[in-house]
Amino acid sequence: ITIGNIPLRIEPKEAVSLRDFFSSCPTKPLIVMSADQYADLTGFPSDLWKVMHDAGWTMKDDGVQEQNAIYESTKRFRGVIVYIHGEKGKEQPFNSVDPLQYIGWYLNKINVPRALAPLPEIPEGEIYLRFQGPITKGEKQ
Repeated sequence: ITIGNIPLRIEPKEAVSLRDFFSSCPTKPLIVMSADQYADLTGFPSDLWKVMHDAGWTMKDDGVQEQNAIYESTKRFRGVIVYIHGEKGKEQPFNSVDPLQYIGWYLNKINVPRALAPLPEIPEGEIYLRFQGPITKGEKQ
């Protein structure tokens, strides 16, 4: 019997097929990953970092960077904020082979909430993934 929420992880068998999926993306941008203190830095964010690294995506750091954050308990978004270069409020053009489509498809498949946040200060060709947790299995986030 399991009591409580189970932290989300990428199982080894899933990691192999996921690595192949991310490897098939024709363009691989620079990825920056960070996680707040609630997101279990050594869990899902690190699992995804390893899969993307093994798939040949360029990772800026040697792992997921921890960022301490202070939130109002009722205002904290639980999921992944995806920062890209762009202007707030402007439509972002994507195509089926855009790296964002790969990231979005996977996060959608495993029911992880995500929010796209275009910011002009993010360099073009870079994607920042910020994990705000906890992110758990078997629960609507």
